[in-house]
Amino acid sequence: MEEERDFGFDEWAESYDRDVKNDKTIFLKYDDVLDYVVKISKVNKDKLVLDIGTGTGNLTIRCVDLGAKVIGLDPSRKMIEKAKEKFKDRKNVEFYLIKDPFLKIPFDNNIFDIVLSTYAFHHLSHNKKEDGILEMFRVLKRGGILAIGDIMFKNEFEEKNFWINIIFLTLMSIMKE
Repeated sequence: MEEERDFGFDEWAESYDRDVKNDKTIFLKYDDVLDYVVKISKVNKDKLVLDIGTGTGNLTIRCVDLGAKVIGLDPSRKMIEKAKEKFKDRKNVEFYLIKDPFLKIPFDNNIFDIVLSTYAFHHLSHNKKEDGILEMFRVLKRGGILAIGDIMFKNEFEEKNFWINIIFLTLMSIMKE
């Protein structure tokens, strides 16, 4: 399971947690989104949870704290290393480096009670999103819960405009300082 496709997150891993806490744009309600995804998915000690795009483990920790066994997948080696660091003394958690964690989930059909993802699904191209959903449902048990907390766009044009605006606002903020 040692494949890499990190979307630039290897460079961001060291400061990721601090950056999302301080961000006033797409991560403005970061903790609220993670808490809500955990709440609606009914995580508890009897559940096996898959966290796709686990990053540094911020969603995973909420699930483990509720007693669930969690498996986290991410394409960034450094993000996985940060997550493993956070959980070095914890049980019921495993992390795997996976090149395409939404499209090639390395587990059998119907084994997870809950499949979660936050702030990661948007990295799939628009034409691969349906494949990603189908792959998540493949590993989800019948009656299981799939919950995704992310930013979404109607089409690629809207997505490009969003990122252009974010870059512009970031540059304006830097210039203002």
